[in-house]
Amino acid sequence: MMKARTLLVVGVPLFLFSPAAKAEYRLDSGDKVEVIIAGMKDFRFQAPVDLNGEVALPVFGSIKARGLTLQELRAQIEATLPNKVLFRRAEDGRKSAVNFNPEELLVTVAEYRPVYVSGDVLKSGSVPFRPGMTVRQALALAGGSMSASSAGATPMDLVRLQSERETLTLEYSKELARVWRLESELKGANPVPSPALLVEKDVADRILKLEIEQKQARQAALESDKAHLRDSIAKMDLRIASLKEQSEKEGKVNEDDQQDLASLSASLEKGNTSIFRVSEARRAALTSATRMLQTNVLLADARKDRDDISRRLEKADEDRRVEILRDLQTANASLVTAALRLRAIGLSVPLPTGGSSVGSTPSILVYRKSADREEQLIGRLDMELMPGDVVTAGAAQGAVAGVTQ
Repeated sequence: MMKARTLLVVGVPLFLFSPAAKAEYRLDSGDKVEVIIAGMKDFRFQAPVDLNGEVALPVFGSIKARGLTLQELRAQIEATLPNKVLFRRAEDGRKSAVNFNPEELLVTVAEYRPVYVSGDVLKSGSVPFRPGMTVRQALALAGGSMSASSAGATPMDLVRLQSERETLTLEYSKELARVWRLESELKGANPVPSPALLVEKDVADRILKLEIEQKQARQAALESDKAHLRDSIAKMDLRIASLKEQSEKEGKVNEDDQQDLASLSASLEKGNTSIFRVSEARRAALTSATRMLQTNVLLADARKDRDDISRRLEKADEDRRVEILRDLQTANASLVTAALRLRAIGLSVPLPTGGSSVGSTPSILVYRKSADREEQLIGRLDMELMPGDVVTAGAAQGAVAGVTQ
């Protein structure tokens, strides 16, 4: 029996396409599943859903996965646990049986089925799927429209245009990843979902990895600076304590010298001592007073330096936040510039629509497999795709006006 084919037209209410209305994702052939047992690095497996709709996992065996949600597949795997004995290999090579809580079992999609793009694009074929991917992004990854050839563009023009588009796409993806990294730094402990970049998956992974490493390096540098400031404050506290003790001792010495000078001066008036001894006492009192003054100056400078370092420590996080906001403003400006340049490249090729001007929208059909039927949807550039969707881009708006149910 042939599978039913339906057409969902533009008149369908928009809420049917809203995220809240989406059904939970069901696995199909081509998806790659990852099974993890938390805290056990030896138990981390990835396997694709094969043509028979099964996923072959070490220890657990082959399990039917097609048509199941991740929760349902997890339940299937969990159901096999009573009949399985799991072993962990120690560093010396010996194996030992282990027990674990079924709640520690995690099942995720490591890689979704690709989206397929055909029609009026420069590179027909598969495009890696990322959650949140739109028709516009899929068409961009496929190189955009190739209808420039029918508008008088030479093959060299197409090569130049494609090269420029790929360069701008990479630049846009880098700026998007940079904005994501800076927003993650602002959020701190609150995670920010990684963006869907308009480049191949391996390139996107490298870009995001570099941004993550830069974020970690910047955070480590901040913590190192703060640790250095704390260490400087501790040393200043020791210096202040030493200078304070020295100042108290010199103050006591100067007090004794002043008393000696007063006593000798009184004796000199009575004729009981010589002017020489009074002069010596006066020099001693002056010397001790000078030392006490110098120590008090050093003490005041040390306290001022400590206050300056304390303010630097208190402002470290705030200065970092101001720096991130400044960088984020620059990154957003660069992102907008790259987006506008990319849009200009996309719109610079006129689409043959029987006299329409530059900037006309291509007709788009999206074929989506669901359950026992295949749906044919009239797509929009901002329409979100699902794994396995087939996107066909036409050369002219309105080209599908005659499609019937």
